[in-house]
Amino acid sequence: KKIKYRHEGGRTEKRPAGKSRRGDLPGKKSDTDCQDELKSLSRFPDEDPSPVLRVLKNGRVIYHNKASESLLVSGRNKGLKVFPAEYRHLIAECMKKGSILNIEYMGFNQVFLLHFIPVRGADYVNIYGSDITHLKILEQRMLMARKEREDLISQLRISEKLGIIAEISAQIAHEFRNPLASIIGVLDILEDEMVFPPEKKKYIDIINQEANRIKCLVDQTFSVLKKTTPVSRIRVNTQDYFNELIRLLSLLPESGRIRLSLSCSTRLEHLNIDPGLLKEVFARLVENSLEAIGPSGTIEIIVFDLGESVCFSVKDSGPGIREEDIKRVFRPFYTTKTNGAGLGLTIVKRIVGFFNGQIECKSVLGKGTEFIMKFPVDEVSA
Repeated sequence: KKIKYRHEGGRTEKRPAGKSRRGDLPGKKSDTDCQDELKSLSRFPDEDPSPVLRVLKNGRVIYHNKASESLLVSGRNKGLKVFPAEYRHLIAECMKKGSILNIEYMGFNQVFLLHFIPVRGADYVNIYGSDITHLKILEQRMLMARKEREDLISQLRISEKLGIIAEISAQIAHEFRNPLASIIGVLDILEDEMVFPPEKKKYIDIINQEANRIKCLVDQTFSVLKKTTPVSRIRVNTQDYFNELIRLLSLLPESGRIRLSLSCSTRLEHLNIDPGLLKEVFARLVENSLEAIGPSGTIEIIVFDLGESVCFSVKDSGPGIREEDIKRVFRPFYTTKTNGAGLGLTIVKRIVGFFNGQIECKSVLGKGTEFIMKFPVDEVSA
C-alpha cells in the first residue's frame, strides 16, 4: 500500500494515497457520471414540448428541437431547414435593436407566441416559443359570445322600437281608415249610379283597386308591426301571381322611366303563401329601387330554386349602398333618404320572417343593389 508523505509546518505526515487532509470532496462525480449528465442536458431542448431555435441573420437554422419543426421550411439544399422568409426581417431587427421581440406565428394547426432574444456579440438569435392555440380558441369564443350578446341587445332594442311603432301605427291606421272608407264608398256609388265609357271605366277600376290596396297596406303595416301576426296562406299559380305582380308594380309612380323585368327559372308551379304580404314585400323593395335609380335604369325580379329553398331576388342598377350602411338597412328608423321614415325594410324583414325566410342585402357602389330572400321549400310550396 502506497504511503504518501507530506511535510507541512515542520512536521511530516504520512497518509494513504488518494486521501486528502479533509477527505473526499462531497458530490464529486466520476467521468462516466459527468458524460451521462452532459448527454442528458444535451437532450433537454429536444425534450422541451415548446419550440427552441437558434437562427442566423440570413434565416439559416443552426439548431432546432423537434417541437420547432413545424415552424421551418425547406431550404434550397436538400435537408437544410430555414426560417420562413416573411419573418426573417425580425431577426435583423432584433439583432440591431438588441432587444427582445415577441410575435404570434400561425402554424398549420397551432398558434405560437415566439420570443426573439438577441445574444450580445453573436451573429444569431435564440427563439423560444410557446403554444397559445388554446388561448386563441378561448379568445375567439369570447368574441363570439360578446357578439351574440351585442346582437341580443340589438334585437331587444329593435323590439322596443317596434312596440313604439305599433302604437303610432294604430293611431295612423285609425286616421286613414275613415277617409279611405269614404273614398271606396263614393266609388261604389258612382259605379252603381253612373255608366262610364269603357275607356274611362278602367280608370275608375284602377282608383277603386288602389284605394282598396292602400287600405290593405295600412291594415297589414299595423299587423306586421305587432309581435305576432296571423299569416293566411293561399295556393296560387306562380306564373299568374308574378304576371299580376309585374302589372301592379308597373303602376307605381316613376315606374315608367325604368325597365322592369321578371325571370323565373324554378319549376315550382304553385306557391303556398299569403299573396298580399308577399306583394307588399316586392312593392317596398321596388319602390326603394325606383328612388335610388334616378332618371333611368333597370329593375329585375328573379325567382330561382336552390334545392331546399326558393329564392326571390330584386336587383337594380342604382348607385349602390356603402358597405357600412348595408348592416344597418333593416334597422327601424335607419334611413339615408331625406324624407324617409326608415321603416320600409324593417317591415320587409319582418314579413319574410313570418314564412321562416331570410333576407340579405348585397351591394356594390356604382353597380347596384340586390335583395335576396330565401324561403324553405316546405314554407312556400304546395
